[in-house]
Amino acid sequence: MHRNLRSDAVSRVYYPGLASNSSHFVAGKTFSSGLYGGMLSFDLRGGLKSANSFIKSLTHVTLTPSLGGVKTTVSHPRKTSHRHITKSQMKTSGITDSMIRMSVGIEDYNEIESDIANALNAIA
Repeated sequence: MHRNLRSDAVSRVYYPGLASNSSHFVAGKTFSSGLYGGMLSFDLRGGLKSANSFIKSLTHVTLTPSLGGVKTTVSHPRKTSHRHITKSQMKTSGITDSMIRMSVGIEDYNEIESDIANALNAIA
């Protein structure tokens, strides 16, 4: 059963399938099937502490420095891909201390949803 995950722990979602996303129009033209892919990012309220807590609370989804493949993974750009740039460069790039990037894999949806919900509840 598909449910929308909503949590007060999330402050912003970056996904081209959302009408509020600045790339939504272009993505709609590019992905004419209406499918926008399994990559998204989101910011958590509470900064670095919340991001660390979220990642530590995941039991099914794996933390990885690089996204892709068939398994659902998360990345924490502040500590991985963007760890060597200055705070000013991160800000310019839109990278926050609490940003989580996620690549959704092909596992059972209920397992992924439950893992994410539990991790969000751990920081809420």
